[in-house]
Amino acid sequence: MRQMLTLGLVLAAALAACGQNGEFLAALDRARFLDSSASQLTAIVRSESDGRVDEAEVRLSFKEIRGEGYVRIDFLRPADQAGQVFLVTPQGTFFWQPELFAPIRTSGTQAAFGDAAVGQLSGIRFADDYRLASQQPAQGSDLLELELRAISPSVPFQTVIVLVDPSSGRPRELRLLALTGVLLYRVFLVEYAEINGDIYVRDQVVENVLVAGSQTTLSIVAVSFEPLPDEAFDPATLGD
Repeated sequence: MRQMLTLGLVLAAALAACGQNGEFLAALDRARFLDSSASQLTAIVRSESDGRVDEAEVRLSFKEIRGEGYVRIDFLRPADQAGQVFLVTPQGTFFWQPELFAPIRTSGTQAAFGDAAVGQLSGIRFADDYRLASQQPAQGSDLLELELRAISPSVPFQTVIVLVDPSSGRPRELRLLALTGVLLYRVFLVEYAEINGDIYVRDQVVENVLVAGSQTTLSIVAVSFEPLPDEAFDPATLGD
């Protein structure tokens, strides 16, 4: 309850300051992600497209190293993807699988499973990568619509529209746009959960706007706080 109240106050303060407030974006991040600098999440990813349903299980490992954020995505199943790894680092995004001699540099917009891109699985953090460009009431609802613009060309999604519930300070929907401004994905944050007073998004649905009836559900099924060693986030050590 205290965190919800704080988020609401930060939101109100940011609006009063015309939205140019880094703490505002940081508060929206804290509403979606666990506060720990090192944590692991186990997630079930369920893809539905053209009448077909596929499911994967992944382990998401987060760690702050020398003040910068790193994410490791390990595929646990299905069998044909088990052992695959995506690393999201400040230096770039990398992919590795057992058949490769060395990791391949890739992009955060690459599909990891179903309609879920690597950048979506690893988490889209506003405070680190975006600035608030504009804000307005969302049409047909009580939500607030924010337009965020990336501060670096290396950010996977250069423009993100965020729909926020002003009463709780919680984002309810993300709209991910292409460089041309075309809407690519709608991400619905359907269920929040709490662990030891820390709030995070437990369930979200990624809708591919360009492919009718195609969507991917991400559900967090386990949380732990056992950090991996720094070497686990180094592309050069993948496969060792």
